[in-house]
Amino acid sequence: MSAVADLYPQLLEKNTLVFSIDTDDIGVHHVFQKIHPSGAKIQFPMLSDLTHEVGIDYGAYDPTIGQELRVTVIVDPSGIIRNYTMYDAWTGRSTDELMRVLSALQYQDETKKATPANWKPGQPGLTLSLKNLPV
Repeated sequence: MSAVADLYPQLLEKNTLVFSIDTDDIGVHHVFQKIHPSGAKIQFPMLSDLTHEVGIDYGAYDPTIGQELRVTVIVDPSGIIRNYTMYDAWTGRSTDELMRVLSALQYQDETKKATPANWKPGQPGLTLSLKNLPV
């Protein structure tokens, strides 16, 4: 969460709503934000999933360890899940990849062009045709 907190201003510039969900209660979130240096940076809402309902619905809850895995979900303004990335509980996420994917999705929406492998902001997209659609 701290790494996402560092990107929060950039995410707001991209007109992105950001929040976190975990299995800690709201009291733990408040203490984390007041005491821990990483927590103090978090300016987005931290939601609590004590019943694991959200984690189960998104396939993110691992009952063998009793916690939710590291999941990032990008939902477009229409409510469509456009990207779902899951890591195990001990693997950190790549904020560079998060920003790249978000930029690619927004680029696709704006230009109606696809983005090739390893696309980065500023690079050209692909015009879709029957010739370059995946088989």
